[in-house]
Amino acid sequence: MYATFRMREESGLVRTGRLGGGLLADIRRKKPFYASDFLHGLHPQCISSFLFLYFACLAPIVAFGGLLGDATENRIATIESLMSGNICCVEYSNVQSITVQSMFSVSLRRYKLIMHMTLQL
Repeated sequence: MYATFRMREESGLVRTGRLGGGLLADIRRKKPFYASDFLHGLHPQCISSFLFLYFACLAPIVAFGGLLGDATENRIATIESLMSGNICCVEYSNVQSITVQSMFSVSLRRYKLIMHMTLQL
């Protein structure tokens, strides 16, 4: 029992009895590492990987948004695609590139078919 308490105390997982006391203790414990964490985040290799992933996930949305705009006479276009991609990526953040590509390729065909059918009425 004492060994478990000792391990919790060393890791900072001890109940303080105050509202937000554990959060403040955690911030105090990690304060020396914040500056180096931000500097590591500004490293060129980190920035390049961030930009690559950002544009790799954004490019299919813009491409399918343009195609969707052509198929629906700009009733549903890039802005709507960006918003729906944003919602999908936030909701399914672990598989966002798969979600974006699979969602828009199927949706494009469906929206084009619906648009074609409604214009014939």
